[in-house]
Amino acid sequence: MLNRLTDEQYSQVYQWAIREKLIDQQDNSVIFFDFDILNNRLEHLRDTFPEHVQHAIAIKTCPLIQVLKHVLDHGYSLEAASFEELQIAQVAGAGSNHLVFDSPAKTRSEISQCSQQISGAIININTLDELERFPTDIKNPVGIRINPLVKADTVSLYNVSGMESKFGVPISRKEDIIQACLQYPFINGLHIHIGSQLKTLDANIKAIGSIIALADEIEQQTLRKVEFVDIGGGFPANYGKGKQESLDWYVNEIQSHYPDFFQRFKVITEYGRFVYAHTAWLVSHVEYLLKHEADATPIAIIHNGGDMFPREIYQPNPIRHQITVLEPDGNLKTAPSQPHHIGGPLCYGGDFLGKNYELPKIEMDDKLVVADIGANTFSLWSRHCSRSFPKVIGYSLQHQKIYCLKKREDIQDIIRFWGG
Repeated sequence: MLNRLTDEQYSQVYQWAIREKLIDQQDNSVIFFDFDILNNRLEHLRDTFPEHVQHAIAIKTCPLIQVLKHVLDHGYSLEAASFEELQIAQVAGAGSNHLVFDSPAKTRSEISQCSQQISGAIININTLDELERFPTDIKNPVGIRINPLVKADTVSLYNVSGMESKFGVPISRKEDIIQACLQYPFINGLHIHIGSQLKTLDANIKAIGSIIALADEIEQQTLRKVEFVDIGGGFPANYGKGKQESLDWYVNEIQSHYPDFFQRFKVITEYGRFVYAHTAWLVSHVEYLLKHEADATPIAIIHNGGDMFPREIYQPNPIRHQITVLEPDGNLKTAPSQPHHIGGPLCYGGDFLGKNYELPKIEMDDKLVVADIGANTFSLWSRHCSRSFPKVIGYSLQHQKIYCLKKREDIQDIIRFWGG
């Protein structure tokens, strides 16, 4: 079963943090990170896929170093989308055999450093032009990211499988791909990732089939085995009420369509949002309640908006997070519901986390819980208006542990960022 948190648990944990004196008056917003949910998702990956599959969890989704360390300590790998993320992973304790490097903008220096210092890390190239930058004696496993040109069932901004995508070599360039494999014998893998928040996974199944067919041709012409296939991530997280769908159907479909897939190749996954979405939640203080006319919808001004939720606020068709209202002492609010707009703190007219939320009547000094912020929210933190990144509190209800995972950013951190 894939666990999710309840309103009662938000209240319980918030009050627990207050009792432990982990929250002070300057904490106008706090992020909570649930290690039980993280363990639940990691165990699901291990239980659902064959045991020899390598799961490289996407760093960009949640780069908290203590969380990355936890993932590594439990035997999983990490996927880096930048050289900086590779370095963060190493600080967290990642050995080279537990790293996948996928940046679309790898420099000559970065490739050279990977070759010399982390030779066990898998490197997936994004374009055939990268290959001339690799030393001929490179020891790293090297894969080619393939754009399978299948129609991904997701919003356009998350679809990376069309001809306009900046990711991967289009599979229509099959002859060029095979020629590259002939010219560069160190190529020994293939990589696909067609998009995120996919509504259905039929396109993923089709993409895997096209990669298997491509591997067949590469092996026939090079007389070398394709060692690994990286199938990326993209499994959708449920941000609404109700259960989170499991990966069982997807894995069963892969095995049904391609019975020897997991035996023939070393398979790698790169899940991020699926693993992290439900692990974290935000408590933000209601600083003001605006109501300009008697019949106007009240606007609750909280301390997080476009700084923490840029995808939700700046892009069309955003995710709509569930919101729970707590009283100032952390008890659940039970007043009758009415519409509210939720405004953020930034000096930008569109800084609304959402409008027309049906919530118990909000008052100044209440606390709003914003659910499911573990993936691609605080990891996209914006410097607009130079506000401080909140404190992060980690906890486990199962093990009865709660502690400060990351200190609140102070003004000196921000001044240093801007060159002070």
